[in-house]
Formats: sequence, C-alpha cells, structure tokens
Amino acid sequence: MNCYFLSDVLSHLKIDGEYAGTVYLNPLYLKAETQPSLVEFLPTSRHLSPVYFSPNTQELSGLRVENGLLFYPQFSQKNDFSFKLIFQQKYHSSGGEITLTVVEDGSPKFYLDGAIYSVKSLPFTPEQSTAEFYGEYLAVSFFKKKTALFLFNLHSGELLFSDIVDEFYLTDVLTVKKSYKTVTETVITEAWELGHTARLKSVSDEKGKELLSLNRKLLPLAFFENAIIGARVDGVCTAEFAKNSSNLREFLGSVKKVLPSPTCDSAVWLIGGNCVTNATLSYKNGLIDNVFLDDF
Repeated sequence: MNCYFLSDVLSHLKIDGEYAGTVYLNPLYLKAETQPSLVEFLPTSRHLSPVYFSPNTQELSGLRVENGLLFYPQFSQKNDFSFKLIFQQKYHSSGGEITLTVVEDGSPKFYLDGAIYSVKSLPFTPEQSTAEFYGEYLAVSFFKKKTALFLFNLHSGELLFSDIVDEFYLTDVLTVKKSYKTVTETVITEAWELGHTARLKSVSDEKGKELLSLNRKLLPLAFFENAIIGARVDGVCTAEFAKNSSNLREFLGSVKKVLPSPTCDSAVWLIGGNCVTNATLSYKNGLIDNVFLDDF
C-alpha cells in the first residue's frame, strides 16, 4: 500500500506510535504492507490541535488515491474557552458611531455595535483591527500577514462582502487583490459593484511567470492551480477549448488544492471535499485541448 502524508502546517508525524519525521507542504511517501492503524499529525504551532487518523473513524480514515491513501489533516484552533478581550475602539463619522470589539472565547470573533449591530467569526486572531466609514459603507479589516475584510451596508446592516485579501480599495467600486502561492505567482484583482448587494463586475490576473513559458512537466500543475482560483488559462488552450476555459473554476467545483502526481509526471491530484481526483491534460499542436478527471 502507498501512503502519502501532507500538511499545510509544519507538523511532526507519528505512524502507529513511531516517530516518522516532519511533514510540510510536499507529500511524504511511505510504502506500507497494511494500512496504518493510527496516524498522528502534531503541529508545531501551540495554537492548533493535533489531528488523528484511524481506519475505525470513517471521516478520518484517509483519502483514497492510486494504490493507497493520502492523509491530509485540516487543523483547528485549540479550544480555549477563557474570555480574552483583544481589541476595542469607537469610530465616529457623519454616518454615526460604531464600536468595534474583538474577542476570543474558544475562537476569535468581532462585534459591531452602534450604527449597525453584527457578530461575525474571524479566520484568525488579528494583530491589528480597524473600521472605516466610506459613505454608506463600513469596511472592517483585520490584519495578520493578510487582511480579513468585511464590508457592510450601513443602511441595511447587511454584510456585502467578506474574504481574505492582500489589498483593498473602496470608492463606488470595491477592488481587492489576492495573491496565491502558485507556480506562476498569480495575483487576482476583483472589482465588485456595490449597492444593496455586491456584484462581481470584473476579474483580472497578473502572473509572475506566464503559462506559455513553462515546460510540459510543470504546465499541468500551473494550469489547474490557476483554474481553481479563476485566473485566465486561455493562453495555453486551443481556440476551441479556450471558449469554455472561463468555466473551469465552476467545473472543478470544490477543489481546494492541487498536487503533482507522485506516480505520473503528466498528471496532478485535485483535492476537494472528501476525495482526490486524478487530472490530466491532452494537447493539440502544443496547446491544451481537453481536461480529463478520474476519481480514485
């Protein structure tokens, strides 16, 4: 049996009680005669809880791949239900007054009180927090390496937009930039039209390396990395296939991560939901003319 171990967080790995080394980003491959009875991912971060895989626990029994299993933990914050006040500040404008409070009580969250009232969970405990009035909108942002942005309509109190971004600009349109750790070092720029709701107006991207400049071995990885984040890939596609390339993100669905296949240079693994899909490309005159997906 082939066993692969992958972690987005630097972790110590134990297999059946024996220390097997550290694992981070790149899959660790081990050959095993039988499925491990216990796989332990012990994150080096003290804020994260360990993850344990066992064949006796269906949701934590590993993801099936070619001739084996992939163990890929989704870490969660340690449960510390003691109340901690992280930040509190009042903000004033002609539109009213708002108090922003950030707390931890098992997980980070923020409260807005005043012109509008809202309680939302945060993806991380911020190092900096702020609220800014922009006419009829309120932008609440939280920074820790990246920015968790929440945009509210002050009239309705509705949340119009929330995402983790690198930069944002707000006029009559919300513009956000999001960078991704891809082979092509892609940066996505989204423009959102604002009103009672937020509507995606346009998407563009910049790549540090163009897809056409990559060799055939790297192209499948870079192609799917860009496709799942909505970046353009039509430049490496035949004219016919390029017509539908903008629909690839929707077609690929819940895929969250792309890995080079450990068994085939021309394939990648797409990880999403509770399954791994083997993905390959076909070519015509040096350009991509189709995508093939096969579940393990």
